[in-house]
Order: sequence, then structure tokens, then C-alpha cells
Amino acid sequence: MTTWGERVAAPILAATAAAWWGYALVVLQPRLEAELAGLASVGNNAYWAREARWSMILLVLVAVVWSCRGDRVRSAIGTAGALAWIGVDTWLDRIDLAAPTWQVTVPAGVAAAACIAAAIGRPHHDRTVLVPAASVAASSAAFVGAIQSPTDTEPGLLWSGYLGAGLSIALTLGCAASAAPGRPGQRAVAAAALVVCAALVFLMWRSFPGEPAAGWAAPPLAIILLWTVLIRVWTPPGGLLGHALALPAVAVATLIAGCLLVPLVILNLGAPFTALAGNPPVNGADSDTLNSALSVLVGLAAGTSFNLLASRSPRTPAGAFEPA
Repeated sequence: MTTWGERVAAPILAATAAAWWGYALVVLQPRLEAELAGLASVGNNAYWAREARWSMILLVLVAVVWSCRGDRVRSAIGTAGALAWIGVDTWLDRIDLAAPTWQVTVPAGVAAAACIAAAIGRPHHDRTVLVPAASVAASSAAFVGAIQSPTDTEPGLLWSGYLGAGLSIALTLGCAASAAPGRPGQRAVAAAALVVCAALVFLMWRSFPGEPAAGWAAPPLAIILLWTVLIRVWTPPGGLLGHALALPAVAVATLIAGCLLVPLVILNLGAPFTALAGNPPVNGADSDTLNSALSVLVGLAAGTSFNLLASRSPRTPAGAFEPA
């Protein structure tokens, strides 16, 4: 039987993300390009609108995985669709799509919700897919929540960060709950984590007017969400003390993963897509990064580690996971 989250919450979250993708494409992107007109090169974070759009595409994919309970075939189809969507997004950016906002946002939202509805119905939960999806959403909360631009005052920048972080939090908790449906005892922990994350998002919103989600709050947001995913699918030894000790362990692992991603930042992963979209390149002194891609790498690494830990832990309750 499908849950309320899979039937209702996932389609709503996906439709919201898709609608914001459309808004960023037809409203935010033209404003950005008007500011860059005539420039031979640009600096760091110039293509923040692309980051906002691609993060929304990623979150729609996570919603698909949640709605189909980690079904591998449907998740693979959703992944292929997301990659094709990125290609279409790049093409639309190149041709400078001009259309009334509602003609893009409404169809995008309806299409995303329809895709989610079509994916609903799998009888079992596949933890091996749901946990990485939850972890990707968790890392995305930090990357998209801390989205930046050259001046940090562009219209739509703050809402892109707040909306992305909020959607990421909801999808993280949804996928994590679906990954371990037989563990109601963890609901209190998930609820507490939600409150803490909401407080962090609020602080990011209020503390620094005119700036994107404050950088100091983004890493704790990801760490708390990743920790929530871990304790949802794994029972550490030592009871509450074990749960508490797992938090600094996740923090250290997340920071190490972040350091390992520095070479990928230098590689300018976004440069080919900037060229394909016909936009000015980022100058040699700066980096054309893809934070959405980095969040996927961090999330997949964390989710794979969590699955290995859960599968090898003798303390994980029998029957906690339904077979794939």
C-alpha cells in the first residue's frame, strides 16, 4: 500500500521544483544574461540561475525515486529523463526562450506531478536505492541552500536557496522514512531533525539580509540530514549514546568528502555546458563549478556507505527492511 507521502507529498514537491525550474528559465536566466551582455568572460557564480534550475531537476528525480519506493527500473528511467531534461534545459538556454512565465511553469509542474503519479505503486521498498537518494537530497540541501551569485543581491537568488533547501529537507526525510518503513521508533528523531533543519534555514534567511543562505549554516544542515538518514537505516551500538556519537562521525566524513571534491571544483565541470548554452566563459582566475553535480557525488558516496554499514550491522533489527 502506498503512503500519504508517496501519493501526495512527492507529487506536490516535484511539481513545486519543476515550476521553479520554469521560473528560473524564463525569468531569472534572461535577467542574468542581460547583466552579462557584451562581456568576454565572467567571474565566479555568474551562472547561479543554472545551478538553481539543475538543482530543481535533481530534486524532481529524488521525488521520483521516493514515489516508486526505489524501484530500480523506474529510478533508472527517471535518471535518464533527468539527464535528457538537462540537455533540453541547455538547449532552451542557448535559444534564449522567451515565453510568458505561466506557459512554462504550469506545464512543467503538471508534467512532473504526472511523472510521479505514474511511478507510484511498487509494493516493496528498495533500501539500496532509497538511501542514496535520501543522501543526495541531504547534500543538495547544503549546496543549493548556499547558492551564491556575483553580487548576492540578484532577484530570485534568496528564494532559489530557500526553496531548494526546504524541498531537499522534505525529500530527505521522505526517502529515509521509505527506506526503513518498519522502524516507527525513529520518527521522533526524524521530527527533531526536521525542527533543527527548519531552524537553520530560518537563521540562514534572517541573519544576513541581502546575502544567500549563510555559508556557516549550510554544512551543519547537510550533516544533520545525513545523520538522520544514517540512524534511520542503522542501529548503532550503545543506544542513545551511539546515536549521539554517530553525529560527529558523519560530520568528519562529510568534511573529508568536501575536501576531496576540491579537485573537481578546479576542473571546471560547468565549462562545457556554458559553451553549449552559448554563454561567455568563466575567466581563468575563477571556476565554473556545478554544485548540483558535487551534491550528487557527496550524496552517492554517503548513501553507499550507509547501505554497507546497515547491511553488515548485526544490530539492525530483523525485518526492518522489506526485500527489493
